[in-house]
Amino acid sequence: MFFDKNFEWGKAMFLQAYRTMPVKAFLTANVDAGYVSDRFYSIENSLSNSALIGYGLGLDLVFYYNKLLRFEVTRNHIGQTGFYVHFDAGL
Repeated sequence: MFFDKNFEWGKAMFLQAYRTMPVKAFLTANVDAGYVSDRFYSIENSLSNSALIGYGLGLDLVFYYNKLLRFEVTRNHIGQTGFYVHFDAGL
């Protein structure tokens, strides 16, 4: 965790339970690996019967204890890069 702070909304937030918003930020890293075994569509699929590897970095923002906003940048073994945004309301 590299960021931990409480934000005070005061009277601007009409619900008493949400007037103080705790926010925490975490740096994340990921590595994924897998193997595709496909004996039926190997001619059409250039990724079949090969190892797949991906890696990336992310930033997780947790607020109100269980709400999560995640930003990720990932790259795979064939050079494709993606930016992803995830939101989990904690319901």
